Amino acid sequence: MVKDIFRVAQWEFAKGIKNKGFLFLTFVFPIIMVIIFAIISFAMIRSSGGQDLYLAIVDETSFIRGMLEDSFVQYEYGADFISASALDEIEKVLQEEKYDGIL
Repeated sequence: MVKDIFRVAQWEFAKGIKNKGFLFLTFVFPIIMVIIFAIISFAMIRSSGGQDLYLAIVDETSFIRGMLEDSFVQYEYGADFISASALDEIEKVLQEEKYDGIL
């Protein structure tokens, strides 16, 4: 049974490789996708203007705080660890526009 599966796969591959669409989708299309994503990423990074990212991190247990504080010092990110328990408090913090995002 396994031999039959490999035989069918080999036949389909041999049949498909003669088709230009198969070659395009196998080799050219992935390269085009990588180029498109690179252009989009470059444009997004460039449009940010080199601003530092400032986050508010909701950590009610203080479990993550110890692990992340060292990481934020190492990179150019700023973060405040807040202990807002209600969703309204979190939305209020975000609306103050002091932070770029909330985790």
